[in-house]
Amino acid sequence: MKQVSSDPIDPSLQAVELMAWGDSGYGTWAEPILARLEPASPDQPTDGDLACTGLIETGQFLTPSAAFTMPERVRAPQ
Repeated sequence: MKQVSSDPIDPSLQAVELMAWGDSGYGTWAEPILARLEPASPDQPTDGDLACTGLIETGQFLTPSAAFTMPERVRAPQ
């Protein structure tokens, strides 16, 4: 595992680059995948335990379906 760094989408969070094995990377162009790390227990954020709450690949944030909620209104990009 590579060093924990700030999340490129939300700098207040942490991310770690997942290491590839057996080939040059995960994506078509061997882009790294980052795992977003957040406190495992939101009510006790200082206990030191972290959980992966999503993956960042090519600038897109992939959310686990169990944790995803649709916004009340979806707006078109401006």
